[in-house]
Amino acid sequence: MLADKIKGLRREAALSQEQLAERLGVSRQAVTRWETGLGTPDLDNLVALADLFGVTVDSLLRQSPDVKVKQEPDARYMSMTQCDVFSPHDFDITWGHAARVELVGTQSDKVRVMLKSDSLESVESAFKVRLDPDGRNFDIDVVSMGVVTDAQARAGLDVVIEVPAAWENHIELEGNADEVCLTKLAAMGIEVGGKYQRVTVADVIGHVELDTNQDISVSCVTLPQRLDINQISATSSLCVPADSTLQLRKRGIGNHFVLDGVGESEAAEFLVELNGMRSELTISAQA
Repeated sequence: MLADKIKGLRREAALSQEQLAERLGVSRQAVTRWETGLGTPDLDNLVALADLFGVTVDSLLRQSPDVKVKQEPDARYMSMTQCDVFSPHDFDITWGHAARVELVGTQSDKVRVMLKSDSLESVESAFKVRLDPDGRNFDIDVVSMGVVTDAQARAGLDVVIEVPAAWENHIELEGNADEVCLTKLAAMGIEVGGKYQRVTVADVIGHVELDTNQDISVSCVTLPQRLDINQISATSSLCVPADSTLQLRKRGIGNHFVLDGVGESEAAEFLVELNGMRSELTISAQA
């Protein structure tokens, strides 16, 4: 795929998305869209990419015959609910308890909710998925029918939600999970509430806001434009790409940052804000 080729060539050249954007005279968000498949370079940018990396435009666009797509094994028990989307929406997503919740932006025009488990044989009857598009709001609810306990759901249920990148305005998520993953999203704002322990952010554009009073571990494979962490009396960690320089901001009382191998600058493109009271956020660079 073109997206994978651009990402691979950029990494081989040891360039960050921001550095590549500067060389091409485009925004960092444009590079993110190209590398996630949510956008495609125009002809001028394709030529510029080919010249920069010393390849041909044809090699960028041509699918190699020996490319093999790695398929993730399906869970033993699955269910899927889906419906079409035809216009921009604010997505409001709730679930009760799950081991892992993944929100993924796609190029499809469908919302899909997949429930997966290796241990809950009754996954299809134990949960009801409600999809309710109403005007500019689109509600997605995963509701327990009382067949399994919250503890069983927390141990054995994975929820994968796909939303069309073209129709994302604002997204709110609320629920309890060990892990929340945000991937390939182009919404203007994404807010995650509830109780969770780990958050992964990859290829997300815009403003991400995490609201929880638990200690959390956040890993940014790529940095969103802005990340807010809102907590009270919590000690959390944030891992960012190597050589990252961040703009840091504190709101509230008694909050502080601990930096480990991360640069700070008021002119940095990426902003991390810590809100609340008496909270500590340790920011370290990926090895």
